[in-house]
Amino acid sequence: MAEDGGGQRTVPLGEQLRLYREGLRLTQTDLERLTKVKREYISSIEMGRIQVIYPEVFNLLKKVLRFPGWVLLEAMGYETDSVAGEAGGLNPALVAAVASLSDRQQRALLEFLLASTRLGDEGERAEAPTEFLAVTRKRGRYAGRRSES
Repeated sequence: MAEDGGGQRTVPLGEQLRLYREGLRLTQTDLERLTKVKREYISSIEMGRIQVIYPEVFNLLKKVLRFPGWVLLEAMGYETDSVAGEAGGLNPALVAAVASLSDRQQRALLEFLLASTRLGDEGERAEAPTEFLAVTRKRGRYAGRRSES
């Protein structure tokens, strides 16, 4: 990670792009097919050989990978006035993933996160709330196991 002028640590452009691409379970070839941006160019960005991308490429990648624009702009060294960019430690891919959820799914996720941070006296992990399990199982995203009591 690099440090910006304000002492904040930023994730390099290539690493950000790779995180978003892998988060959607896309290969570089898949991304080429969806954006018409050459796989070699995508690879060069991810390897750090290209550190600033053209607006046309930026817009194609943004549309397919569904990331907030400030993420890659900040990774390229541009200053933005995004409050989310100053959220201190929030992974931009996580922010984008949550933003892609419906309101119902976001509420269920929040309920799950709040419940999972509450620990009992012996430090046991909280169970995922029923609403979260129902919403995420429909989408095939919950890989957790419910413990037997």
